[in-house]
Amino acid sequence: MAEAETLVRKDGPEPPGRPGQPGQPEPHAYGSPFSPGYLGFVAANGFSAVGNSAWFVALTVVLTETASPTVTGAVLALCSLPALLGLLIGGAVVDRTGPRRVMVVADLLRCAVQAAAAVVAWLGHLSVPVFVAVLLLTNLMDAFFMPASGALRPRLLPREHLLRGNSLFLLGARGGQALGGPVGALLMGVGGAALVAGFDAVSFAVSAVAVLLLRAPAVRQAVPTAAPSPGKAEDGGGPPPEGLPARIREGLRYIRGHRDLFWLIVLIGLSELASMGPVNVGLVLLADRYGTPLGVGALLTAFTLGAVASFLISTAWPTRRRSGGMVVVGVTGQGLLLAVLGLIGSFGPAVAVYFGLGMLSGLVGNVLGSLVQRWAAPEVRGRVMSVLNMTAFTAVPVGNLMLGVLVNAVGLPATMLLHGALAGLAALIAALRPAIGKARLD
Repeated sequence: MAEAETLVRKDGPEPPGRPGQPGQPEPHAYGSPFSPGYLGFVAANGFSAVGNSAWFVALTVVLTETASPTVTGAVLALCSLPALLGLLIGGAVVDRTGPRRVMVVADLLRCAVQAAAAVVAWLGHLSVPVFVAVLLLTNLMDAFFMPASGALRPRLLPREHLLRGNSLFLLGARGGQALGGPVGALLMGVGGAALVAGFDAVSFAVSAVAVLLLRAPAVRQAVPTAAPSPGKAEDGGGPPPEGLPARIREGLRYIRGHRDLFWLIVLIGLSELASMGPVNVGLVLLADRYGTPLGVGALLTAFTLGAVASFLISTAWPTRRRSGGMVVVGVTGQGLLLAVLGLIGSFGPAVAVYFGLGMLSGLVGNVLGSLVQRWAAPEVRGRVMSVLNMTAFTAVPVGNLMLGVLVNAVGLPATMLLHGALAGLAALIAALRPAIGKARLD
């Protein structure tokens, strides 16, 4: 079936429905997230995540052996920029050519890059410039793959099963990331970086085949000339604009005019900003404060296990009818736990708090992401998901910087209280926007 279909309606596109309300049902490929086709897609993506994490282990090991810590940090930081800077372009390409096609091409290109890296490593010519080239190219492909993946899943499942389907997808991805560390260490010991790069190339090929085998209904390409406002009809449709800059501007106008969708993305940004610093830099400072040898590893493991638990819970008992209420309660809980972190004086309770943070972050993030997918019109969903991805990406360096500045200015306990207050602001936004606070995913 063709991935994208150009069909312009004279009377404008079918409205997706107001936020939180039932809208026009979309065609879907599978009746359940437990369908063999969707489970194969989840498993292949998880396998690709194993390859990614294994390659990151090999990359870190070889870089630290051949370059200084400063060079290693600079390479990892600078090479992440293509993923951030290319997201808006990636989202526009997704909406123009279709998410499945974009995902397959991105996977095949990453497969080719990693296969070339495996050959270079086997020949003994690995160097910092080679690593930089590999990272730049694979991260650039991530900028296309991520919004495509977010735009594709609503096409695969009925709207009432989207939350459960996203939970399975995230569970596979997070499980693959966790498994990739030991797999990477094992492969490095057996065959070095060449074997790890080859394994990663195979994982991308498997992912491409799985996506290629998916059934994905076509999407009408008529796009609103003006973004819908709550309570108002869309202004009509027309052919999508030509040129990537025009398509990007159109997507940004759509989000700006869709008030509840705009505030939903703002809420996600505030929630991520409140938690990213404590989860990254904060756990290092807290581990040093408690002076335990378990330290960072135990706190990070607790957070990861909490996130995995949240995906299991959402798979078994998805929050559909009271999704908005769960967001308000969950973000409020995040704020309270963040505030408590600054007051805890022993390591054991801190581990429990990080487990709770991981669980609430997973539950809330899954619901918020599913709401964005549901509220965005199918014709602009790739661009909306690219903005969402940019928001989450930007929150990591900004959150880390903000936490460091605040710790130096007011100390760790007050910094955690301020992060809790930021999460409280996000919860307040969710409670005051009726479409968010009363949102449903059934």
